[in-house]
Amino acid sequence: MSPRLDIARTRADFEAIIALQRSNHANEVAPDRHGTDGFVYARHEPELLQRFAAYLPQVIVRDPDGQIVGYTLAMPVQLRDSVPELTPMFEQFERLPYRGRPISQWTYFVGGQICVAPAWRGKGLLAALYSESARLAGSTMQLCVTEVALRNEVSLRAHHRLGFLPVGRYRDDHEQWEVLAWPLPAAAP
Repeated sequence: MSPRLDIARTRADFEAIIALQRSNHANEVAPDRHGTDGFVYARHEPELLQRFAAYLPQVIVRDPDGQIVGYTLAMPVQLRDSVPELTPMFEQFERLPYRGRPISQWTYFVGGQICVAPAWRGKGLLAALYSESARLAGSTMQLCVTEVALRNEVSLRAHHRLGFLPVGRYRDDHEQWEVLAWPLPAAAP
């Protein structure tokens, strides 16, 4: 059996996302493996993910036994103040251009975080997760925008392969980031 896409709906789903997030957090992955294994940076609580889900579906991948082995968090712009550590990112969206206009002037959602369990990597799940998130976000969304730490080389390469376009870089108190925009069908001229 193959893994299957689903939407996180229950508290158990959100807790499973948090468990996968914690095991792949930058503090848990050996620093010498950050560039090759990838990592996630933010830490969330189930309640925040439930708030995200009230606006946008949170796509997950289940293995044949039903366990969550991957997720992508679709963060609605309306909740930008819910994650204070992302304030520098949203400030960049006010000034960084995509096709001649600041990102903030487009309708977009934030690819808030994406993670696939190590045993399931290299199987096309990253593309499947993002594609399903974009489909479920609806036809009014023009972009999916995210940021990736420059030292997370494997994630940068994967995002570029999927068609995410670099729109700028910045440094906050902890990392140097590349901001990436992925044009959705509604963004076509």
